[in-house]
Amino acid sequence: MNADKEIVVSWESHMMRSIGPTANFFVFGTKYGTVVVTNRRFLFLSDGESGLLGQFSRNVQEIDARYLDWKWSIDIPLGQIERIRVRKRWDFSSYISIQGVDANMKKVSYAFMTKFGQNRSKLNELVNAGKRRRRKRRRRKRKKLWGQE
Repeated sequence: MNADKEIVVSWESHMMRSIGPTANFFVFGTKYGTVVVTNRRFLFLSDGESGLLGQFSRNVQEIDARYLDWKWSIDIPLGQIERIRVRKRWDFSSYISIQGVDANMKKVSYAFMTKFGQNRSKLNELVNAGKRRRRKRRRRKRKKLWGQE
């Protein structure tokens, strides 16, 4: 496999993003978009919709750059993720909590949830994809540091 090539490992469309490590209870203050995990980055590609409008927006099945809002999108390199996990809220809704440093070297914390907080297995798939890739990149960096590669 070519180490320079970035590939999509897992993705889920129609996710809500909240600022902070816990998911908002109400849809106000959230942004809708697609969560994508590549072999290098954790991305949230915002479609610019928020609150109630986002709930009724189309269910995007393909990633199309024309519908993305770069102002609200997120790019976190996997090596800079300090903590990523699936958590459960008091109403049993599941969400992804992520903390780390983004591509602009700014400390960030976000929560990502599906429309009703269900589909915990898909959330675990996204988190595990990020953790697996993060471990491989760290192992490769350690080998380079010690001259084993």
